Amino acid sequence: LEFPKQQISFSDNFRVEDFNSLISPLVEKTLESCHQVLKQAELSTAQIDEVVMVGGSTVIPKVRKMIEKFFGLSPHVSIDPYKVVAIGAGIQGHLLAGGRRDFLLLDVIPLALGIETLGGTFSKIITGNTTIPVEERETFTTNVDDQTSIDVNIYQGERELIKDCRALGQFKLRGIPPMKGGFPLVEVTFRVDANGILTVSAIEKRSEKKAEIEVIPFHGLTQFEIEKIMEDSFEHAIDDFNERQLIEFRLTAERVFQGIEQNWNVAEASLSEKECEEIRKQMDIVRQNIKGKDSQALKIQLDALGELTRPLADTAMGSYILTELKGESEAC
Repeated sequence: LEFPKQQISFSDNFRVEDFNSLISPLVEKTLESCHQVLKQAELSTAQIDEVVMVGGSTVIPKVRKMIEKFFGLSPHVSIDPYKVVAIGAGIQGHLLAGGRRDFLLLDVIPLALGIETLGGTFSKIITGNTTIPVEERETFTTNVDDQTSIDVNIYQGERELIKDCRALGQFKLRGIPPMKGGFPLVEVTFRVDANGILTVSAIEKRSEKKAEIEVIPFHGLTQFEIEKIMEDSFEHAIDDFNERQLIEFRLTAERVFQGIEQNWNVAEASLSEKECEEIRKQMDIVRQNIKGKDSQALKIQLDALGELTRPLADTAMGSYILTELKGESEAC
């Protein structure tokens, strides 16, 4: 073996057993990738009709034997493993140029694409392993009153929080008329064309204000980096889910507190002093749980607060409806 740039020269005899031992960890990693692919496709090895070997390493006898053992069938080795990737790329280029259509090659988005939402969470709009071209949309809203612009931050990844994902770009949707929080309807559309170019647009549907940006989502990412991102998502799945739940429950608690304070005069007029005192005590308990790290404990206390404030919610809704009806009758 000669490595001129590193000024390294190696010459020795290897036993097959020693070589197989050295490559074993890499082969096991390959089999783990096969397992993950089957899991994502919701297939078992028994449902696979044929395994096509691609790449120079697939000529190694140990690799072929372990693949055969994993899938329970002999791999297809008649195609030249050194040329098959180039042939596939040539066919894809031919199709994109408008050539023959009796081939079907499906390119996929390896990692999910989405935007940052309240609390630093990652909302996936296009999921990983989706074939392209593809277009998906989702509607969001604001959380505060009189918000006249929205920052749309675009990310890719498989984790639950944007701090663990890769930033792709951002743009600002401006000119939204002042409205109460929750009233604007912002439709965000993600579109990936056959060349892998991502276009993200956002439109506020009440005012028709619109903005968009174009990015190349996987520029600069190697296959190894994509696989590492996937592995990290599996490894941290439970912790990520719990952390996201904690953030969402905290935000819910803040909205509940805001609703209670806005309607406290209704509570004092319609509920007993004991009922009001119980609501205040439970609010303090929820505040203490917000400071903790246990999402399920916070949810339990939030549910308890919801039960205590149910009569208040019913009364407040009734008062709102009566006010609206009175306004309509006066207008008539």
